[in-house]
Amino acid sequence: MRSIGHVDAVVSFVGNNPDRFNELMTGLTDDHSVVRMRSADAVEKVTRQHPELLQAHQVFLFEQLQSTTQQEVRWHLAQLMTRMSWDEEEAAVIMRVLTHWAETEVSQIVIFHSLQALFDLSAAHP
Repeated sequence: MRSIGHVDAVVSFVGNNPDRFNELMTGLTDDHSVVRMRSADAVEKVTRQHPELLQAHQVFLFEQLQSTTQQEVRWHLAQLMTRMSWDEEEAAVIMRVLTHWAETEVSQIVIFHSLQALFDLSAAHP
């Protein structure tokens, strides 16, 4: 759990083959926590350069934000929320979830990324 495994190779591969992004997204709900963690990391890294890939998965990611309990997935989901467009109702839900994480999460990384996402989202949704 403390290594990134082969995430950089996956990011390179998917970044050059965006059609494979859909396969990468399936890892977010894998039975194994390590696969979920590394998939979330790779999704976040790929979408730094290709945020448009998230659009087809926006509903799924919105649902995952509200249901995931794994801290390593949570901090990446917080980062991803700022790369998509949300209506006011969706943004309010996202902000409630992120606020809850910032107030109750044990992980300092989750807290940091939740606060950063709240700040970034507030620019579009005052």
